[in-house]
Amino acid sequence: MRGTNAETRFAALLGTGYQTPNDRFFVRNHTSTPLLDAADWSSRFQGLTA
Repeated sequence: MRGTNAETRFAALLGTGYQTPNDRFFVRNHTSTPLLDAADWSSRFQGLTA
């Protein structure tokens, strides 16, 4: 299965200024989209706190 390839049309960006709103971002994948099981996946963030 090929990855997602959903581009934003330039007309949809008219009047948005220099910052692209989140709902107007595009998705481009050149590989297959991985399927993740949330029960088996975790993430850890480390660093200094402010």
